[in-house]
Amino acid sequence: MLGQSGGERRLNVAVTRARRKITVLTSMPVDEIAAVLGSGTKPQHPRDYLQLYLAYAAALSNREHATGRAVLDQVLKDGAGHRQSFSAELDGFASSVASYVATLGMSPEPANDRSAFGLDFAIRHPQRGTYGIGIECEGHRHAILARARARELWRRSEMRKSIPLIHRVSLRGWYHDRAAEQSRLRNAIEQAFA
Repeated sequence: MLGQSGGERRLNVAVTRARRKITVLTSMPVDEIAAVLGSGTKPQHPRDYLQLYLAYAAALSNREHATGRAVLDQVLKDGAGHRQSFSAELDGFASSVASYVATLGMSPEPANDRSAFGLDFAIRHPQRGTYGIGIECEGHRHAILARARARELWRRSEMRKSIPLIHRVSLRGWYHDRAAEQSRLRNAIEQAFA
């Protein structure tokens, strides 16, 4: 069923509803049967999503973070190349924050997929290869987050499953007391990588 029409949605539901862990058992040699794997193309069919997910799970299970990241990038790939347009997508405030983060020797990466779980950017942990901290400039404005409970509790608890620390930079603080806001941000980054 996961490889048939609508299978990518069923796969998404199966993976995102797991509370503690996911156990994958398969006899499919994914690296031998997945035509999309390694092609660099965006998945087109439900079976492509299933095969890429199995490859991603195997890579993470084997602690091959670079391989897992490459598979994830392939799934999230868009025709415009989202990494190249990072600075163009940021507003002036977020660009200013990203510039400051760069002065700290960090490389902010775009993490905004325009969903309820998007962040302005995130920074990878140098040893683990996963995101160590997510940074959002002001609050998120997705329609599903209109209520404070969804925005401040539900969203953060769900996001912490993949990003251990999320720091919000205040627009008001950035413009009225930039040194204090930069200090808060620097401390949060140091805490995330300590």
